[in-house]
Amino acid sequence: MRHFSVVATLVVCSGFHWMLGAQPARAAGYAMFDGVRTGEKPQSKLFHHDGSWWTAVHGPSGIGIYEKQGNLWQLTTLLGGSGKTDVKISGNDLFVLAFSSDPELYKLAWDAVQRDWDLLPGFPVSVPQIQGAEALVLEQDSTGRLWYVGEGESLIQAYHSLASHLEWSNTPIILRTGVNEDDIASVVAFGGDKIGVFWSDQVRDEFGFRVHHDGDPLTQWDSAEVVSSGFRLADDHVNLAFDSNGRVYAVTKDDSDRVSVHRRTPGGTWSTAFDVLGGPANHPSVMVSEADGLVYVLYTDWNGAPLRISYCVSSMGSLVFGEPTTLISSAVSDVDDVSGTKQLLPAGNLIAIARGGGKTWWNGFGDPSGAALPSAPPSVFATHVDSLSQVELTWAPPASGTPDGYFVYRSEDEEPLERLTANPVTRLAFTDSTPPAGEVCYFIAALEGGFEGALSQPARVVVGPPNPPIDLTASLIQTPITRRSKERHELVPTDAAGSTEWDPHFARKDSRKPEPRSDPRAADALTLQTVTLVWAPAPLGVPPSGYHVYRSVASSGFVRLTQEPVSEPTYVDTEVPGDTLCYYVTAVGDEGEGDPSESACVSLPAAAVRVHEPARPRESIFLTAEPNPFNPHTRIRFRLAKSQRVRVGIYNVRGQRIATLAADRLDAGEHHVVWAGRTQHGVPAPSGAYFVILKTDSLREQHKIILLQ
Repeated sequence: MRHFSVVATLVVCSGFHWMLGAQPARAAGYAMFDGVRTGEKPQSKLFHHDGSWWTAVHGPSGIGIYEKQGNLWQLTTLLGGSGKTDVKISGNDLFVLAFSSDPELYKLAWDAVQRDWDLLPGFPVSVPQIQGAEALVLEQDSTGRLWYVGEGESLIQAYHSLASHLEWSNTPIILRTGVNEDDIASVVAFGGDKIGVFWSDQVRDEFGFRVHHDGDPLTQWDSAEVVSSGFRLADDHVNLAFDSNGRVYAVTKDDSDRVSVHRRTPGGTWSTAFDVLGGPANHPSVMVSEADGLVYVLYTDWNGAPLRISYCVSSMGSLVFGEPTTLISSAVSDVDDVSGTKQLLPAGNLIAIARGGGKTWWNGFGDPSGAALPSAPPSVFATHVDSLSQVELTWAPPASGTPDGYFVYRSEDEEPLERLTANPVTRLAFTDSTPPAGEVCYFIAALEGGFEGALSQPARVVVGPPNPPIDLTASLIQTPITRRSKERHELVPTDAAGSTEWDPHFARKDSRKPEPRSDPRAADALTLQTVTLVWAPAPLGVPPSGYHVYRSVASSGFVRLTQEPVSEPTYVDTEVPGDTLCYYVTAVGDEGEGDPSESACVSLPAAAVRVHEPARPRESIFLTAEPNPFNPHTRIRFRLAKSQRVRVGIYNVRGQRIATLAADRLDAGEHHVVWAGRTQHGVPAPSGAYFVILKTDSLREQHKIILLQ
């Protein structure tokens, strides 16, 4: 029988955090496009100009400039090239510094008629490389001269442009010597006539700052200021901001992953608010909204998995930060490397981008033009009409205002938003005649006076059956069964009541007495063999109502073992023949049975193996966890010999995955992730033993850890 499946707004979809029953929160923010170059820590990739938010970032086709048009980001200028970018907007001039093995500077001019950026002649131009630098950060002083800084070869170095931005100094100005090769630096223009360079110094356990007055000789800088110091206080996590009163703000992280905010008065006095988040975090960034009197600290939140971008906010006067709010998250991958703007935030605005799962993400609120945006529709309903293979949408108008129309957006799983309506819809309804299969989220935005408002709460429908289960494992269980006495050919009682079981390795000649086989010793080694299957539901898509299990014997065709779907993600095959057995599992929902999972095989009587896991190579990935035992968090380190996809998960002693710490392509070299002792849904895990399991395209490594709550 055909049916209607109605799913209302209060279902968790990509873009927001809401709960329906016990369903976990899914995601916040929106995917922009494929691309993973939103780092590094001191850099800024967002800017506002002529009423719009913009970003210059490495996207699918290289470095490009994107404008936020309504709720979508549109590519306006493709620069090509590659690297981690830092941007500086100055009037109608835009500077983009692309940090790579051969750093380049792009200079572009604003075309107000075309609303586009034009690359100026002679650009891009190569700029001197700071050998060993982790990042380069760009700034412009009041004379129009450009500066960029970085740490390289244990030196804090600054380069500057000469008569034009096409020419640069060949010799750096050294602002600090003897720092660690892992340290980092940033630069800020402030006070109307000064620039300042801020750095970490892990050798001296301090953060430092030096000031250059724009009218002084280029090599003349004030003495170094010690911002703060203390044992293991400094780490290479620094980001800067300013206000129009001549104050400088810096956010840093120490070696214990605590975030602090430092503020410099116009007179040169520093004060510090330590551990402003009250717990471990990573990659902090700071932005100032002077119009609102607020300071925002954004960071990678380690409180749960996958990792996400959260923010805390304080008044500019107190630097006392409130509770965190999730800004950007993904249901299936970590989100990291948040980046904001060097500019003061416009009133009522906050925006950031980040990376996760091979995509660039964004989220924010407000409009830089200062316009009062129309409110979002308060409720949206989506109905999948199975018989017509279409989705019917209806919504209510905003509580205030008179919209000129509405835009309809769609997102499949965690893919970028797609606007379905070229022109605004004037009715309170819309039909999607070509919905994709899987879980689909719909959003509505109101349009009034030429301004597009924020997206509504999402409405979710599921088109088609559930996605296939993941992480299927098959384990051979060998259990000893009743043994026979060697001296007397009789059955041994198997319980306290004295009842007996017939040993299947006895052959009957009559109904009264069993007779042993030719080798009487064989009965001593008899075992009952079963195969236990364990899997996990797909993280995206419709929640399944049950599962079917299929088996293949000795490479023959698969046969379904389950007459009715099993409700739990586990199954025990008790009637196993010899030879090699392979299994797969399907998920079952209201709209039928989904695709098969990956298969898992066992060979009797050998131990279980996963057929889709390649043989382990000789090289090691050096998987470690410190501290261990731990409370409340442990840092998991590993080293990769080459760039490859990596998944790091936490598993309990039953082999069930309870958290995912990383699922991304990583470069060769050393990496680390942190587990804060919580499950995938943010619930504290109980004390006990767990396993860190790291999988790549070519190997699998595990490490035992102990959590002490």
